[in-house]
Amino acid sequence: MHAGAEGADADHVTGHEEYYVGEDRGNPEKFAHMAVRNGASLVIASGPHVLRGMEFYRHHLIAYSLGNFANYHDFGAGGVLSDSAILHVSLGPDGQFRFARLFSVRLDGEGHPTRGGGSVGLVRRLSREDFGPARARFSTDGVITPNQG
Repeated sequence: MHAGAEGADADHVTGHEEYYVGEDRGNPEKFAHMAVRNGASLVIASGPHVLRGMEFYRHHLIAYSLGNFANYHDFGAGGVLSDSAILHVSLGPDGQFRFARLFSVRLDGEGHPTRGGGSVGLVRRLSREDFGPARARFSTDGVITPNQG
């Protein structure tokens, strides 16, 4: 999914319509929930170009933005624009969530990705702030589990 506001200050899922340079970029949360209700087993987004939180909706993982995995002078870098991640997800034959892990990635000045950085901690915090009880939980090594509360 490519939706939502863009840029360094667009790291939160608002639950409302989001705009970028005057353009209505939709409501990513509403769209992702609709996708799951209509059969999607997993929703992955990238539109904001920064990391965003993750939630479980109806037992399905939604990753609202994985940042910019790799670029070569195509996108702005520095600060949170250089934080990215690799998401590994395993689903069962019925599409049900089985396992997921997030790996921190940092983009260098030329946009090349290298493992490391604080992306897991950042996504953990954003997930807690934006989704409360529906948030995805993260172990220190990035293993993702549904919130059991």
